[in-house]
Amino acid sequence: MEPRRAPTVAYVVVTAILLAAGAFWWHRSAPAEVAPVAAPSSSSSPLAPQLEEALRSLPDLIVQGPSMGSAEVFQPSVLDVDVPFQRDLVLNGGPHELRLSCVAEAAQGTVHVAFAGPGVQLPEAVVPCADGLGWQQQTLLVPDLQRPLEVTTTVHGVAAAVVGWAIIPRVLTAAPETWHDRVLSQLPGQKGRPSADFRLTAGEQVRHRFETPATRQGLRIVCAGNTVVRVTVTGENQQQLEMFCDAAEQYMLEFVGGATGGTVVFEALGDSGSAYVRAVVGDPIATY
Repeated sequence: MEPRRAPTVAYVVVTAILLAAGAFWWHRSAPAEVAPVAAPSSSSSPLAPQLEEALRSLPDLIVQGPSMGSAEVFQPSVLDVDVPFQRDLVLNGGPHELRLSCVAEAAQGTVHVAFAGPGVQLPEAVVPCADGLGWQQQTLLVPDLQRPLEVTTTVHGVAAAVVGWAIIPRVLTAAPETWHDRVLSQLPGQKGRPSADFRLTAGEQVRHRFETPATRQGLRIVCAGNTVVRVTVTGENQQQLEMFCDAAEQYMLEFVGGATGGTVVFEALGDSGSAYVRAVVGDPIATY
């Protein structure tokens, strides 16, 4: 249930149709600095063995992974069905990573994390509960707020589940004049493979068509900047993901070329910021 990462280049592999809310995946990696957030009281019901194990192991697992700043953490706790837990958080504006875990018997139910505040239009995170340990991810582009952000966590469809999350800022330190060179070094061209690279400012959208045969193609993408870029494959095999533009990861999508395919839409999200994007067509994504 974990993504595969190369020894020197971090790959985020997307092999299913991704919804507009963003891409989720199970993940494990190396530790991050955290700032704990108080958790609610546990359910009084007897716990299944996998829930007991989740309470023991998730506090360390949920904060693992490369980060660029300190995290706000909802320590893994037992939540009862349809009983919301609300917490106010103060987050700086900009890209953030939401790591979310839900463990329940027989992989039943879902956990919902909703965000509310003045001028906030963050999508609600909805993640299915699993019967094993791991966490899933969503990109968040937090606006500059003048007051705390209200975060509501709720479990649906199962009597109780162990839930935990971490919200980690993704901060770019490279100067804008280096973005072009960074994406070229991270994703060099391939002989005979179509490619595209361009700059995007917040609110701008670029539609690009890759002229390829009517076969399944892999598209590797990397971006450097201070915002989040949404990538949408149109036509057959539609997919969508949102990218952190820190030039630290290659993202992958799959599309079908030909007369009706090969078109990809790139959009810089948010009210400010910009990014430099590079995309290269390669071999189809391996599935197992």
